[in-house]
Amino acid sequence: MKRNVIFILFFLILTGSAGAYYYLDFFKDEIVKDVKEEPLPLDLPDFPEEELVVEYPLYMTTMTHMEIGHNDDEREDSFWNHVDQLRYGMDMADEYDAILTIESEQPFARANTIWDHNMMKEIMDRGHGVGTHCDLGPKYTDNELNAIEFSKAFAINKALVDDLIGEENNHGCSGGNGINDWVTAAEIAGFKYIDGIVARSLLPIPQENRPDPTWTDEYILEIFHSPAPENLEDRIYLMKLKDLKDFEHDEDGKLVVSSGDMGTLASQTDGGGFDDEAELTRGDVDAFLEQVLEMESIRDKTRVAKLNVYFPVTIFDAENEDALRYFFEETQKLQNEGVLQWASQWDVVQVYLGEKEPEIVKNTEPTRVVVTASAIADDLEDIYTLFTLNVHDWVYPENSAEAINRVIDIHEQYEVPVDIYVTGPAFQNYVADYPELVERLASSEMVAVSYHVRPATPYYSGFEHLAGLNDMRELELYDTLEKYEEYRLDLETGLTLDEPGGYQFVKDIIGYAPLVTGVSVGGDIGEVLAMVYKDKGGQFVVSRNDPDLGDIRYESYVRPEHSEVKLYEWTRSHVGGEDVFVTAVEQMVEATSGPQFINMKYHENNFYLQGTPFWPVYWEDDGKQVTKEPPFVVGVHEETPSFRPDFRQDEHWALYENTVKYLSEHAAEFNPINAFDLVEML
Repeated sequence: MKRNVIFILFFLILTGSAGAYYYLDFFKDEIVKDVKEEPLPLDLPDFPEEELVVEYPLYMTTMTHMEIGHNDDEREDSFWNHVDQLRYGMDMADEYDAILTIESEQPFARANTIWDHNMMKEIMDRGHGVGTHCDLGPKYTDNELNAIEFSKAFAINKALVDDLIGEENNHGCSGGNGINDWVTAAEIAGFKYIDGIVARSLLPIPQENRPDPTWTDEYILEIFHSPAPENLEDRIYLMKLKDLKDFEHDEDGKLVVSSGDMGTLASQTDGGGFDDEAELTRGDVDAFLEQVLEMESIRDKTRVAKLNVYFPVTIFDAENEDALRYFFEETQKLQNEGVLQWASQWDVVQVYLGEKEPEIVKNTEPTRVVVTASAIADDLEDIYTLFTLNVHDWVYPENSAEAINRVIDIHEQYEVPVDIYVTGPAFQNYVADYPELVERLASSEMVAVSYHVRPATPYYSGFEHLAGLNDMRELELYDTLEKYEEYRLDLETGLTLDEPGGYQFVKDIIGYAPLVTGVSVGGDIGEVLAMVYKDKGGQFVVSRNDPDLGDIRYESYVRPEHSEVKLYEWTRSHVGGEDVFVTAVEQMVEATSGPQFINMKYHENNFYLQGTPFWPVYWEDDGKQVTKEPPFVVGVHEETPSFRPDFRQDEHWALYENTVKYLSEHAAEFNPINAFDLVEML
């Protein structure tokens, strides 16, 4: 009887709860509304609110545009002339704690690759600003296009600069104006800000929302290259826009508009403007300084504000040295007095977005010190250096084998360890035709062999569709990836052949499991691939997120890295050795715990070719943005990069050997290791 009573009570509670749940769910909107609209009767004391007021310095920026009209991609002498001019400008700016910003259009960006010197990266590495110039031309700016169509023009320019400095460092664009919605188009293309705002930028705004009725299309086109808004006081402040219905700040805007333009420095006595041919005088500098002091006296210091002068690349010439030094000397004085703060375009935007703390430098007597790599290292925790040689050239296997042997010669001579990352196809060439190299890879005390993949492997990013990997469940995906790492890759189809190959083949030949593996895809494919490598004996995977020693990804250890030096990009600007390590330490991300790691990176083809040997096989463009479809035409193509002249090859070898030699002589500070040592350090 008691048991029956309990059962009945339980049933009533259960059904009552279900009914209550239904009742609450049915009327939840009304309940929430009532709760929100009626304040709780809490008797709390009134606390005075403290408002934190931040005062910002007046930021000083520059723009130098590598223009669409430059022919750097056609004439090597033009490119190197511009390189010399930019270095002249940076050298002088560095003397006076100033920061330049260089923004590139297509010709100069392409020339960086064609003539084998990444000048945009050099600019960034030296601490100056970098970005994209978007002089998009009448096809895009004078014809009505929707935002998606217009964004393609921005995206093309952005991709070229992304390839040089990394997407993570290319945030802004100068220009891109015309009759279409450049705000939405630039944001779709991935830009976070636009600078270089001129009158023509206001063309898409409805007439009634322009500054005043006189701003007709005809008037705008008449003054199209004049800075906008007209009054300097109105254009020094940054703002966000969500569209071009008007030219007023939108709190929910996604694109930052960053102006403050004063025209060229050489046009200041004429009231500003963008005359590239104007002669620079001290009078222009005086006129500029007068405006700076006026803006400082009237501006709202609680808002982020900047001034910007335009330097055509031709201004960086010895004939302008007197006026340029006068300009930099006087701005340095203003910075030391707390009036100005030098910054790159992106620096100012970061402050405006709250991503960077405002700061101002005040020095009464600036001092110059000679910085050495050893001195920097003394102030840091333990530093370890990994030399990474990525090898992948199956197009010219003889040259690839020769370069690897010479790299090993250098490392054995100076007793500096090196990690050599092989691909399956390249390694199979060595086994077939260069057995002495294979023996050396397996037995050299300086070498640790690791593994990575390149196309047409379907888990190289962008080629997943070749094997349908995205549509597979975990078990099928594991079996497929395991098969790829046990059988030879067909370079024409991206499928496997009935021959040994992949990671397992390398492991069987050298006698141990390659210690580090590159995983270039994310998501489920990356996770399962890492599992395959781990099951076969792999210890580490490669990640680009500044990992510490002992960090885990995909249940494997991550190769630690706090400073990546793409050493192959340093020819012409560096001779190797101490300067490499100074830069490596200066750009180092601080480890959360444990030691810090520098990764010195080269590809074997960097020594003898002017680009990636197999890009014409798998991509439509040398920027590797558009992939081709199989069957791939394997071999040498018309676009296949040419061999470097002998003197360029000599420069690369000298750079590399000087850096290895310096590391051997400073082993106590920079601790050369390879992957075998990483395993022991765990």
